[in-house]
Amino acid sequence: MPSYAAFLGHQPQVSLAELRATFPSFRLQRMVDSGVAIFESQTDISSSHLATLGGTVLLAEEIHGGSASLQTVPQILLDAVSSVKGKVTFGLRCVGLPPGRIRTLYRECKDVLRGAGRSCRYIGNERLPAHTALLRDSGILEGRHGIELVLIPDEKRLWLGKTIAAQNPTSYAKRDIGKPARDLRAGILPPKLAQVMLNFGWWFLQSGKQVAGSGQKMEKGMPAPSSQLPAPIVWDPFCGSGVLPVECLLRGWMVIASDSSQKAVDACKRNIEWLRRTFTIPAAKIPSAVMKHNALKPPDFSSLRGERFRTGPSIIVTETSLGPSLRNRPTKQEAQKLRTENEKLQIAFLRNVTSSSPGIPIVCTWPVWYLSAGPLFLEKIWKEVEKLGLEAVLPPETIHTSPVRCTLIYRRPDQYVGREIVLLRKRG
Repeated sequence: MPSYAAFLGHQPQVSLAELRATFPSFRLQRMVDSGVAIFESQTDISSSHLATLGGTVLLAEEIHGGSASLQTVPQILLDAVSSVKGKVTFGLRCVGLPPGRIRTLYRECKDVLRGAGRSCRYIGNERLPAHTALLRDSGILEGRHGIELVLIPDEKRLWLGKTIAAQNPTSYAKRDIGKPARDLRAGILPPKLAQVMLNFGWWFLQSGKQVAGSGQKMEKGMPAPSSQLPAPIVWDPFCGSGVLPVECLLRGWMVIASDSSQKAVDACKRNIEWLRRTFTIPAAKIPSAVMKHNALKPPDFSSLRGERFRTGPSIIVTETSLGPSLRNRPTKQEAQKLRTENEKLQIAFLRNVTSSSPGIPIVCTWPVWYLSAGPLFLEKIWKEVEKLGLEAVLPPETIHTSPVRCTLIYRRPDQYVGREIVLLRKRG
């Protein structure tokens, strides 16, 4: 199987779980410095996959299966750019090599290229490899103007590959801070986490082979493009300003968005309209529906415009409520009060959806409060999960939050409220 290297985001365990969810044949070979995963996959991975991966910053594909060494890198580079016309741009992304050795490699590569009569320049240096934005702007991801080699040595061999995809920071910024409606007073779901959650939802449907029938085929660039499953219909019952619905539409999935707040509904509609204009996503091809609805009450999907929505969703993906945003670390008493209030909402929501939309898998987030003494999790909710006949699951071989919690944590170090990612399905 082809071998790849994934440079993971700031939540490596979440990123690994997303890769396992996205590529059914994923097989981890080894981790490097906890932030780089070398893996095999039968899926022919391309740059289009990275557009839907929220937890992976960069992807590289192996080009020399164990036969390369640091001494042969300059010649391999020369051979790799033989089809490039004009000036060659190259970069080196090295993991585990000292700066002095990287600097020498850059010089040796430049000497070999110039010795062969090739005009060249390099991006990145011995301290830092090229930023993903520079990789995209330089045209080397497509191979038009050059290549970035990825070097990951261990005690036995040198893993040598080429960068095939890098996250597009401009695109993320455009749909994060560029959209017209934003509520900075409320906690905003990061677009990358929204992508991760949607990929977990896709894994649910892949593993269960259950998609409510829109009949719409998968768009190019979506996870698991070899699958013959139709694109799902996602319901986000706590849509807010529409981060999750926006990410659904970007990957060609139909979405039902709802919220109990009219302000949120209006913001979501504005952002979806902006998205369709900015990214040219026609409503006739990829429809969406936005409605005012209390997520604690049964929904009426039959009233929505468009026959494809009237069968209801195939998956629920949502960020329920993290509670109020906190400027300071909460005391134990404050956090326990917040937990009590939040668990009432979470329990009421689960009771409603298991009754009104039975059998529909759920991907959601629950709040975790970080006190001086450690994290404070929701606890009573698990008795309700069991009572409702649900179970929490994760993609195979994923490391759980703890032995008793089959969940994942998404949190920046400076946050007082983190997110517990929970995947729930009908037990058995």
